[in-house]
Amino acid sequence: GTVAVFDLEGAELHRFASHTGRVNAVCIDKQGDFVASCSDDGSVVLRSLDGEETAKYTYNTPLYALALDPKFSKKGSRQFCCGGQDGQLVVNVRGWFSAKDVVLHANEGAIYAVTWHGALIAWANEKGVKVYDFQEEQRVAYVDRPLSSAPPGRHRCHLEWVSEACLAIAWGDFVKVCAVRERPDNAAPHRASVDPEVLPPKYVEIVQMYKTDFIMSGFASMDDRTLLLSHWT
Repeated sequence: GTVAVFDLEGAELHRFASHTGRVNAVCIDKQGDFVASCSDDGSVVLRSLDGEETAKYTYNTPLYALALDPKFSKKGSRQFCCGGQDGQLVVNVRGWFSAKDVVLHANEGAIYAVTWHGALIAWANEKGVKVYDFQEEQRVAYVDRPLSSAPPGRHRCHLEWVSEACLAIAWGDFVKVCAVRERPDNAAPHRASVDPEVLPPKYVEIVQMYKTDFIMSGFASMDDRTLLLSHWT
């Protein structure tokens, strides 16, 4: 249940005994001010890296995935989303006086990955990957799980926002690169959740797909490069 933070030279900067169970996800906010983690013990722990601020939230399920609001370091925007074994994707939203949990999605199997960039939240469950516009409160797209991939609990999906409009999905030995685009001739905001006949203003197009010779255990982008952590069988 320990979380360790290192610099790029490999020197350990912090070590926190944050959980009583296995840590399943760790993330650091864009400004590098906070580290967050979630665990099999059902808790989310948020810690400041340069101060004493800390917070703990407890859920009644093992948690597998966690992402911070891109504006998390701002005092009035300490929001995060998480999901796990019970299949609920929850966003902890800040109100005037307290925080509350809002369920964005449920009932499609465990949540194995989540990432948040700009207004867009993407998450993976047993069916595939969904993209949601948190600002407009609209579902943007669904990308199905590769048919050849192993069960999600065995080979988890990895999600990476390459840019604000480009999402990479790495699942097993298969990668899909998705572009989030604005639908033409759709200037006025629409609420697709209210009227199913109205298309949302954004949509996703798969612009690249490729298969690797190995199982991916990690996936990240750095500048113009793609970094893959492989698992050979």
